[in-house]
Formats: sequence, C-alpha cells, structure tokens
Amino acid sequence: MRIGVDLDGVTYDFHSVLRDYCQHVTGRWLPEITQWNCWGEWGMTKDEWFRHVHSASALGVLFRKGPALPGAELAIPLLMRDGHEVVIVTHREGQTARWHTLSWLADHRITFDQIIFAADKTVLNLDVLIDDAPHNLEAARACGTRAVRFAQPWNAELDGYESVAGWHEIPALFIGAHCK
Repeated sequence: MRIGVDLDGVTYDFHSVLRDYCQHVTGRWLPEITQWNCWGEWGMTKDEWFRHVHSASALGVLFRKGPALPGAELAIPLLMRDGHEVVIVTHREGQTARWHTLSWLADHRITFDQIIFAADKTVLNLDVLIDDAPHNLEAARACGTRAVRFAQPWNAELDGYESVAGWHEIPALFIGAHCK
C-alpha cells in the first residue's frame, strides 16, 4: 500500500513548538489548543499567527526543532519493512521550511520512501492518508482514499472515520494488507 503520512500534528509536534515560540516572543501564556487554526484561542489574528509561523521557521525553530510524536520513529520503519510505501506529505512552503523539514526528519531518523510538499493531498495517488486536519481527511475520503484520523483535540468532532490515538496503533491497521 502507498501510505501518506502527514507531519504537523501527526509526526511532528507542530503546535507545542509554535506555542513555546509564541509564548517566548509575546511574553504571554498561551493555552493548549483545541482547534487546528488556533490563532483565536491565542488571541491573535490569522495574519499575526502566520507572521509567527514564518519567523519561527526562518529562525530555525519551527520545523527544525522539537519532538516527534511518540512512536513515529518506530512505526514507520515497521510499515516499510512490511512492504508498504511510506510517503511523507506536508503543506510546508518555501525552501527554508523544506530544508528544516528534511534536516528534522534526518535528525529524528524518520525514514520514508518519498516526501511530497503539497497543499492538495488528494492528487498523490495514495491508498491511505493518515492526517489530523479535518479538511484533508474529508478531501481524501471524497476522492476514494482511505482516510485515517490521527486523533487530536481539533478533530474530535469528526465522526465516521477510522481513527488512531497514536503511532502505537498504526502498524496494526495494515497487518495482512496488500503491499506495493
């Protein structure tokens, strides 16, 4: 199977890294988020939030530093060992973000067969997409791709999706599945 794996909110702890950065530069405490588009929860405009994302990336904080979500480094090689093709799919834009992404993946020994930087994950000829963003899951399902919800507070309201609570559950989804 060709398995698409999202980074932010699935493999990389994007929101915690950005939250720490924003707290540092604003001097304000920011709550844990419950929505993907968290700027409102943090008392920011969308433009202000994007400025923080871009500056954190340019400074080598966002996309370069921060933890992998638990189990990703172990589960992805298991999928590959079992003959599945793992495609990292992310909407990160710009050369700096891409360079930081590749460096972070190498530093965390996250293996993959291919990486694709794309806003529209439905055009990638995937059999499965593991993602946390509701709009990506809905789009994948609409085009006939198996959509697996990586459970996060911002997607808890999504009903009817195959769901995992973490990386420890992902390899079991593909036991006996047809490979490449």
